[in-house]
Amino acid sequence: MKYLKFKAWDKVMKRIVKVVAVSQSIYGDCEEPYITVCEIGEDASNREVKVRYLYGGDYTLLQCTEVKSVDPEIELYEGDIVKCFTEELSLVVHKQHAFGLETKGIGFTPFYEVYGQCEVVGNFYENNNLL
Repeated sequence: MKYLKFKAWDKVMKRIVKVVAVSQSIYGDCEEPYITVCEIGEDASNREVKVRYLYGGDYTLLQCTEVKSVDPEIELYEGDIVKCFTEELSLVVHKQHAFGLETKGIGFTPFYEVYGQCEVVGNFYENNNLL
């Protein structure tokens, strides 16, 4: 079974957090999606993690693409800014039912057409001035 991985942009605190779980609770006729988060680099099993509801819009979920960067320890996520096959920086996006790169002057290129590895230079939420 394949497990999806996420991190999230915390719009209030202006930082990326680790998503430990994505769930849905049902109260009567209402379904409320929520996420459980902790700090990046923190082991969620060693402390009480924070449950945050997505309904209020305080978080933007960023899904892992399962594509490795130049550093094999780093996976690319939606919203990452990367440098790949050109000098232009690209944004990792999910578009046309596929993950890929959105590059100024080139448009969308799905990862299955990207040859070579990409280097992460930032993310859209913390470094949008790079684009």
